[in-house]
Amino acid sequence: DGQVDHVSFQGAVRPPAFNPANPDPGWSGDDMGLELSFSDAEIQPVGDVPNVSGISGTVSIENEVLTVDGQDGVSNVEGGGTVVMPEGTFKILRLRERDNKLGVLDIKLDGEAKDIAEIIDSDPFHVMQRAEVETDGISGEGTMRIEAEFGLRKKIDVADIIWRAQAT
Repeated sequence: DGQVDHVSFQGAVRPPAFNPANPDPGWSGDDMGLELSFSDAEIQPVGDVPNVSGISGTVSIENEVLTVDGQDGVSNVEGGGTVVMPEGTFKILRLRERDNKLGVLDIKLDGEAKDIAEIIDSDPFHVMQRAEVETDGISGEGTMRIEAEFGLRKKIDVADIIWRAQAT
């Protein structure tokens, strides 16, 4: 869902780009460039994490890094609450490498603390269960910043993700 408001792409590739067996991706540096803006987009995160809708932002490729910046997203949790994602960034570092890409996520969540807890306790993360914290007694407004780094593969093991989170 959503709308692309503007897009500009430039690319230059060499023959190795068309051979997946060749370790040379066929481009480097500023051979690829993308500027895209979007509005009213919806993303479906992993597992049972609720969708985030209403996102506006940009996608860019610059210096071998793909960056997605989004603002003003909203998640509706199972209990009927709403969590706002005022800002979020996802980057793919080492973009030109065929097998060694690194994903970097940095998002901010605002809302009722129990609703934020429900999101971070969703499958496959189960943060509250692992910390042995019951969500029944959680109340008040909260803000959480979540940062994660992980290798981009077809199957990502949650144990291999490097997490940092801060809540207030």
